[in-house]
Amino acid sequence: MLDKGVATTIINTWIKPVWQEANKGKDEEVKAYMHWLANQLRIASGQMAE
Repeated sequence: MLDKGVATTIINTWIKPVWQEANKGKDEEVKAYMHWLANQLRIASGQMAE
């Protein structure tokens, strides 16, 4: 199982900034992929998907 802290760090450091940039540019495909990827990390670390 992936460590919860590691998953949260990856999400906050790498995924969230990409999602925010995609949101500014209205890139729905990238936003959807980043959301999916973050949820996969949450699930792998035993957290609930959002």
